[in-house]
Amino acid sequence: MFEYFPGNYVWNLSVVGALNSGGQIDEIDRACRPLLEAAKAGSDAGTDEFLRVWTDLTDALVEAARVEEKAGHDRTAGGMYARAANYLCTAERMLSAGHPDRVPTYRRVLELKPHASGAHYGLAFLLLQQANTDEAIAHLRAFLARPPQAPNAQRHVGHARKTLAELTGEGEADAAEAPASPDLRLDL
Repeated sequence: MFEYFPGNYVWNLSVVGALNSGGQIDEIDRACRPLLEAAKAGSDAGTDEFLRVWTDLTDALVEAARVEEKAGHDRTAGGMYARAANYLCTAERMLSAGHPDRVPTYRRVLELKPHASGAHYGLAFLLLQQANTDEAIAHLRAFLARPPQAPNAQRHVGHARKTLAELTGEGEADAAEAPASPDLRLDL
């Protein structure tokens, strides 16, 4: 595996994931270079810093995308927005389950990519933990309106259907057949 951060498997996996999801090496290099020292302390030690630099990269790309959009370069801008959402998703995956920045990060992903099914899924279950049932229901419905089609995502689709049925009574017959799933994160 490509090792940007020597000896830090978790951070390296994030970099490889971002690259495999359409990231550009020069953008990732500019984001990660300031993290080289922090990465030596282990995968959990610099998580907040990891989020900050990847969020900064996202902000820079969004600003550049807006400039391209104003110039009429919609395809270029679209690619930049997609990469920005990808980088933010990469940073979110590094956060612990109870990290307070997960909800705002998911919200930002949805600003950039409103149909990001994994962000709707993840945000729905975080909101349920915060007893924000109405908003969680809206995100479960958004997730199920455009569910991921990959075979390994079907357990998440079933989990969302089952949870929505438990919360609203909607689709109870379908949900009864769906297997339960742990709170796992999906590719956004």
